[in-house]
Formats: sequence, C-alpha cells, structure tokens
Amino acid sequence: MINLPYIALRLIRRSLPAGVAYRLLSNDSRNPEAFMETGLKYLDLLKAHNVNVSGAMVVESGPGTYGPAGLALLNAGAKKVFLQEPFIRNIDPDRLARSIRRFWESLGKRVPVKLSWESLFKGQGYDPDRVEIQRVPAHQTGCAGNSVDILLSCSVLEHIRDIPTVFREEFRILRPGGALLHLVDLRDHFFRYPFEMLTFSRFVWENILTSPGKGSGYQNRLRSDDYVNMLGDSGFVRCGVTVLAEDAKGYQRVKPGLHGDFRGKDEGVLTATRICLYAEKP
Repeated sequence: MINLPYIALRLIRRSLPAGVAYRLLSNDSRNPEAFMETGLKYLDLLKAHNVNVSGAMVVESGPGTYGPAGLALLNAGAKKVFLQEPFIRNIDPDRLARSIRRFWESLGKRVPVKLSWESLFKGQGYDPDRVEIQRVPAHQTGCAGNSVDILLSCSVLEHIRDIPTVFREEFRILRPGGALLHLVDLRDHFFRYPFEMLTFSRFVWENILTSPGKGSGYQNRLRSDDYVNMLGDSGFVRCGVTVLAEDAKGYQRVKPGLHGDFRGKDEGVLTATRICLYAEKP
C-alpha cells in the first residue's frame, strides 16, 4: 500500500534548497552534550578494537561547523584532530568557544579531563597545533598518503552517494595499521518511517524521493553488508559491523512491501537502524 503522507513529505524535502536541507539535518543543530556522547562512543568503540589513541593523528569527517565530538580523542592523548566539514559557514568565535566549553564541561562529568578547554584555542579559533577545521569533502581530504592514524564520522556516510570513492580516499591517507570507525544511521531520516525507503525501486528513490544534489538532503539506502563489502573491495581488513540499535517491529510493518532489491538480505541486516563500521589498513 502506498504511503501518501510519506511521499508528500519526501517530495517537500526534495524541493528544499540545499542550504535549508543542510540546516535541518546538519550536525550544527546538535547540542554539545550530544557531541559528548558521540565522543565517548568513539573512545569506547576504539578501545573495544584495541586501537591506541595516544599520539594519534585523527580525522573526523562531517562534524559540522561547531561539532566537537572528535576532540574527545585529544583528552585521551591524540596528537591532533582534523575536523573536515565541506559545508563550513562563517565561524563565530564566540559561538565556537561556547560550544567547546559546554562540550568539555559535559565531558568532565563523565571522565577525568586532562586538558583545559582553553588550551584548544589560540586567538579567535582553534589552536592549529591541536585542532584544524578544514572545508573539504570526505572523498578529497587533502591529507598526504599514509599520514592519518584514525578516521571517524557520525551520521555522515548515509548522506554520501559515492561511498567507494570515499573508502578509497580513506585507504590512501591511513597509515598501515591505521583504523576507521564510522557511526552510521541507517534509518530513513523521516524517523517516523524508519524503513519506508526500502519499499521503493532504486529509480524512484534516486530520481524522485531523495535529494538529487549534494549535502545532507541526500540519503543513500546502503545496508551494513553493503558497507562491509565496499570496505573489503577498497583493500581494508578486519572489516566488521557492530549493531548499536535495531527496530524489528518497524521492519515488520514494511516487510510485506519490501522492494525486491532488499528481499534477499538477512533479516538481521534489515532490522538494524544504527551501526558502527570498523576496518583497518593492512
């Protein structure tokens, strides 16, 4: 049965200017406490995979203009964090300082804080010896080959159309033994309908229901097994998935209308709503 309210919402979203879509879905809309949770999640998952953060050069993709989640790795001993956001707006130094301070205060309520938040600043922005924010996309990082130890992102990959190109770039810049960790939200981003997008053909989805342009208005429909296969094809090893959340009831509601492109997948893959992707460069 066709879900007309959903289709109407999707068509409205598709018609929005890219700037408006970005403001609706950008990480800039998250509060510092939410970034703190993401930063701690990064650290917990890296620890689970025995990744050494001390002295690491870190790249976080798509954190938003004021997104500090990756800075949690500095508190754990990382040498430097590059925050790579292709849609940076003009940075307000006062807002940036407030965001980092609130993030650091929230972090300090959960873990011992080894640095002061002021130490991350120099002049009107980040201290370039510790943090650098760059206006670059995930597929063209500008980093030298074999120069990065850890790659991170949260709720970014699902908005990228050409994932294989991104993974090839990440393989290029990671040092041998380096690791990537991506948190991916697999839900349809009209969250009331988490799996509705899986009921349409690829043509209808790509050409009618999702944004044709760049930025956060676009959403792909890749599932966890697709990401893992692409990581392996890009040369990564120890490629794996940790399921962080699932919605079996939501999946059962759309299962009768599931498009043929998804019917052959394992049900555990299809019920997952949030995952962590992990892989290493040999």
